[in-house]
Amino acid sequence: MNNLMILGASGNALDILDIIDSINDRAVTDSERWQVDGLLDDRLPEGSLWQGLLVRGALSLANAIEDRQFIMAIGSDKSYRSLPALVNATGIGAHQWATLIHSGAAVSRSAKIGKGVYIQFGSSIAGLVHLEDHVKIAANATIGHETRIGWGTIVAPGVIISGGVVVHRNVYIGAGAVIRQGLEIGEGSLIGMGAVVVKDVPAHSIVAGNPARNLYE
Repeated sequence: MNNLMILGASGNALDILDIIDSINDRAVTDSERWQVDGLLDDRLPEGSLWQGLLVRGALSLANAIEDRQFIMAIGSDKSYRSLPALVNATGIGAHQWATLIHSGAAVSRSAKIGKGVYIQFGSSIAGLVHLEDHVKIAANATIGHETRIGWGTIVAPGVIISGGVVVHRNVYIGAGAVIRQGLEIGEGSLIGMGAVVVKDVPAHSIVAGNPARNLYE
């Protein structure tokens, strides 16, 4: 049995619980199963319950908890740029971050999936894709062949990323966005909901629309 601690009470945490249920439903041996032992959250009082899970304290307690794996449930279009600081502040070693893949997701055997990654129902990860650590793939996203998605990037529901795209660190890609093949998406940028991206996106940009344009220009 794998013991898991969720970091952050959020909608993402609910999605993670669904992923755990799907994995456990298909598990054959105890070594494949997961048990969620609670969560850490800076806003909720220690000892309270959230969705039936015990709040064991603040995020700062993570590095004092042994024999557990962790998954970061904090991350949205408002907070995605704070993820590096949040992860570093936990003091959790790389080997303690879980990788969770919904049983209803399709992931190529040749894809490389990092630590702290979770992939939700209905998503498709094609051949030779590389998802770096702490990438979040929401439901029904499609990641084309040989695409690389950088550390901490959040891919919202229904996103389509064509083949050969390079997405740098700490990017947020909004629901339903489409990115043309072979493009480069700069670090720290935000792709708006429903955007159709047909050219490279500079670092730390916000783009939206069809075709997507830089809102800072």
